[in-house]
Amino acid sequence: MNKKEKKIKEAEVLKEMEIYFPINSIIECQVIQLATWGILTSTKHHLIFGFIRVIDITDEDPSKFHEKYPKVYDKILAKVIGYTPDNNQILLSIKPSVLSRKHISTDEKFSI
Repeated sequence: MNKKEKKIKEAEVLKEMEIYFPINSIIECQVIQLATWGILTSTKHHLIFGFIRVIDITDEDPSKFHEKYPKVYDKILAKVIGYTPDNNQILLSIKPSVLSRKHISTDEKFSI
């Protein structure tokens, strides 16, 4: 796949992500992998995965994020905060402070 084809595919994936998983929406997902850099989840769309970065797990001391990890196969609620279409991933947060807010400011939205 050349660069132009890759950009077209990423644009199509991003459009699909925006339809199925709008920014600020709360979704149910299932934990499929735990890692030192975050949590990978499945979503209702079989080709799009969720990713929760370490900084989006807890409002408490980031060094204790492993204590807040859900278990593999747990179903969790998470808020959509961004997209990484090149990886077929939506960026999620499970921080209580983020889940309780109705909107995320423009400065907080994250996309690669």
